Amino acid sequence: MSRTIARGAFYALALGVWFWMMTNTLSVTQMIFPNQEGLLGGMLPYMALIMFDVGAVAWLFVFLRYSEGIAQRAIAVVVSFISLVGGIFLSVAHLYLGGQTLTSIPAEIGTWVLWAIGGMTLVHGVAIWASHLVNPEEMRLIKTQSMLDNGKALALDRAEAKLNERMDLIADSMSIEYAKNIETELRRYAGISIPLSVSPQKHPNGEHPLA
Repeated sequence: MSRTIARGAFYALALGVWFWMMTNTLSVTQMIFPNQEGLLGGMLPYMALIMFDVGAVAWLFVFLRYSEGIAQRAIAVVVSFISLVGGIFLSVAHLYLGGQTLTSIPAEIGTWVLWAIGGMTLVHGVAIWASHLVNPEEMRLIKTQSMLDNGKALALDRAEAKLNERMDLIADSMSIEYAKNIETELRRYAGISIPLSVSPQKHPNGEHPLA
């Protein structure tokens, strides 16, 4: 019974802290996007939650339930932690910017907030791209294709080597055909009618080179 109460208290505390952070994050992003018109414009401050508080929880679930392999798990837990730190930073920023008069507001805090939002956009974008790239199934397909490419390249190299072994015979046969064609053109141009002087070479055994 006490364990159940403790678990309930823990999750109630976690939910409360999460909503506290989201409220602060939303307040800051509404300062950045004031008087936005239209549905998408009004959604901008709420969409920014994805980069911070919602993103921290989402990537945590990705780490716990969806990730496969060390690389995906590492990406998920690191981005979850960075998102959490970003949410905490915006909460602190809102304490300064929310109208308090207890202390002076740091002159650069607005710039820091903008850089934080831009940086988290970059982090999430790269993380999604990298997480897909290191998916074990995708890695298997990439390695399989790489082996196929290597096999084709090796086959072409061996085919070239085999042809090089017979290149003299192939070139000799081709030269005979070229010579015949050239001599025919010369005779036609000069109006000369003489037998062709080029004949296929024979091996000592009397066979054609490529027979």
